[in-house]
Amino acid sequence: MDKEFVIHIFDMKQLKNTWVSPGIESAMGMSVDSFLNLPAEEFAKLYHPDETEKRMQFFSFMTQAPDGVVFEHEYRIWHKIRGEWVWFHSKSFPLRRDLNGVITEVLGISSEIKDPKIELTNSIYEKSINQYKNFTDEIHDGFIIVENGLIKYANSSFFKLLKLDSSDILGKTITTFIVNELSDFDINPKIDSSRKYESQIFLDSGESIDVEIFEKWISEGFGKLLKMFIIKDLRVQKQQEHQRLLEYKMNSLKTLSEGISNDLNNLLTIISGNLSTLEFENISEQAIIFLKRAIDTTFKARDLISLFSQFAKGKSIFPSILKLDSFIKESVYFILAGSNIIPRFHFPNYFYEIEIDREHLFDILKNIIQNSNDAMPNGGFIDVFINFIDQEMEILIRDYGIGIAKENLPYLFTPYFTTKKTNGDMGLGLGLSITHSLIQRNGGKIEINSIINKGTDCYLYFPLSQRRIEKSKKLVNNSFEPLPKMNKRRVLVLDGDTKSTITSVKVLEILGYFVESANSLKEAFEKISLGYKEGNIFNLIITDSKIEQDGDGIEFLTFVKNEFDNKIPIILSTNSYTSHYFSNYKDYGFSDVLLKPFNLKELNELFTKLFYPNLSKQNSELH
Repeated sequence: MDKEFVIHIFDMKQLKNTWVSPGIESAMGMSVDSFLNLPAEEFAKLYHPDETEKRMQFFSFMTQAPDGVVFEHEYRIWHKIRGEWVWFHSKSFPLRRDLNGVITEVLGISSEIKDPKIELTNSIYEKSINQYKNFTDEIHDGFIIVENGLIKYANSSFFKLLKLDSSDILGKTITTFIVNELSDFDINPKIDSSRKYESQIFLDSGESIDVEIFEKWISEGFGKLLKMFIIKDLRVQKQQEHQRLLEYKMNSLKTLSEGISNDLNNLLTIISGNLSTLEFENISEQAIIFLKRAIDTTFKARDLISLFSQFAKGKSIFPSILKLDSFIKESVYFILAGSNIIPRFHFPNYFYEIEIDREHLFDILKNIIQNSNDAMPNGGFIDVFINFIDQEMEILIRDYGIGIAKENLPYLFTPYFTTKKTNGDMGLGLGLSITHSLIQRNGGKIEINSIINKGTDCYLYFPLSQRRIEKSKKLVNNSFEPLPKMNKRRVLVLDGDTKSTITSVKVLEILGYFVESANSLKEAFEKISLGYKEGNIFNLIITDSKIEQDGDGIEFLTFVKNEFDNKIPIILSTNSYTSHYFSNYKDYGFSDVLLKPFNLKELNELFTKLFYPNLSKQNSELH
C-alpha cells in the first residue's frame, strides 16, 4: 500500500497546528477540526513519553535553523481509534519568519512507518511475552502485562484469582477488574518507574478481594511501552497472619497448661485425699452423698486440666474397648442433670465394639451436648441416634435450638472462635476445637449441619471392631473396702510439694501401710540407706515425676536401681496423662503409674494389683 502523507503547519508562538491535510483522520484517528482545536498541553500528551528529548531538539533547532535546512526525525504518536502508539517519519522546514528573522511557522510532512523494522519489533514483543509466560506461570501471585490500557498477557494465577478464562480477560481494560485511579504515574510514564499500593479486585459474583499491587513501566523492544502488574492476594497474607496469631495463642496455652497443671493437681490431690478420709468417719448418709459429689468434682477438674494439657501438647491417647449403649445414656443424663432438656435415645438392638479413649468420648459428648443445651434456653428435646454404616459407627446428636449461621460453619473448629455468650460474656472458643482434636486423635471425624431457628445436627463417626455384641446386663461389683491391716508394708512417698505429701501419707495410713515421706532426693536417699542399714527396707516407693529444684523421678529411679535392691517396686506419680512418662512408664523401669489427684479407691486398686495379684484377678473377674 502506498504511503499516505500528512501535511501540517505548526505555529511556533502558539505551539499549535494551524492547518492540516485530511490525511490526519487515518494517520491519527482524529478529524481535522479536533486536531486543530487541540490545546497545546493536550497535543503534547499525544506524543510518547520517550519522545520528549526529540521534541526539545526540534524546538531548539527550529528557533535558529537557516532557510533550506530540513529537520528529519522519527517519533511515536497515539492513534485514537486503533488505541496504540504509531511510528511516523517526519521532515520539517522553516516556513515563515518575523521581522527579526525568527521562525514563526514550520511546515511538516509526515508519513506512518510501515517497513520491516516494525515487524521485527512485533516479533521481539511476542517473544518477550512468551518468555514472561514461561516463568510467570510458576509464581503464585497474579502477573499481567498491559499495553495502552489493555491486558495483553496474564498468568494462570491471575485467571484463578478472578475465576475467569483467558477469553474473559485478555484484551479488556485493566480497570474492568482492578480499582486503579488515574494519576501522574499513568499520564506521564517513565521507564522503570514503579509504585505499590493496596486496592481491590472485583469478581463476576460481586465479591471483592483485597490485593496489593505493584506496577512498573517497562520497555519491550522497539517502540513498545508496557506496564507490568504483580497482584498479591492479601487473603493469603491475612490467613498467614491469623495462623501466626493462632500459633502464638496455642504456644501461650501450652505454656499456661504446663505452668499451672502441676500446682493445680497438687492442690486437687490435697482436697481429694482429705475428702476421701472422711468416708471412714461417722457422718450422715446425706453428708456422704455431698462428700462423693465433692470427690467426683475434683476428678472432673483433674480431667479438665489433663484435657487442656493434651490439647496444647498433642500427646498420646489411651483407648479401650467400649460398649456404647449404657455409656452414652449415662453420659448424656449426667451432662444434662439439672437442665430443662429431655434426651431421647434411638439405638439398635445390637452393638459393635469400638476402641476409643473413654474419657475423650465423654468430653466429646459433653462439649456437644452442652452446646445443644445452650442453644435451647427454653428447654426441649435432644435426640441421640446410633447407626452402624459399613466399618463405622455413626452417632447423631440433634437439637432443635437457635442454629448456627451458615457463614460461621467453616470456623466452628477454629480455636478461640466463638459466637456464644454465657451470662453476657463471650465464650472462650475452645470447646469444639478441643472436641475436633479429640475426635481426630481417636481416628474419627465430625460433621455439623445447621439451620437458623430450626436446629443443629452433629454427626460423629468412629471406626469399629468386627465383633457384634447383643445388648445385655452384667452385675458389676462397685463395693470397696480397705485392705486388711496385716503384715504392714513400708511405703516411701517422695513429692516436692509438702502439703501434697502429707495428704498422701494420711491416705496410705488409712489403707494400712506404714508410711514415710521425703520432700527432696537427698532426704529420700538418706531414708532408703538408713532402712537398709537397719534391716527395715521399704516395700514400695512412690515418686513424683518432678521434684522442685532438685531433679525428677527418673534420676531417683536410676539411683535406687543402681544402689539398692532392683526389685523394689517404684510407682511414678504424675500430674498429666499427656506426659511422656505416663504413657511410657514401663520403658523407664517403673512398676506402675498414678495420675494425680488420686483417692482411696484408686490407691487401693493399684496396691492390690502389686501386693495381692490373686485378689486383684478375682476382683477384675467380678467386674
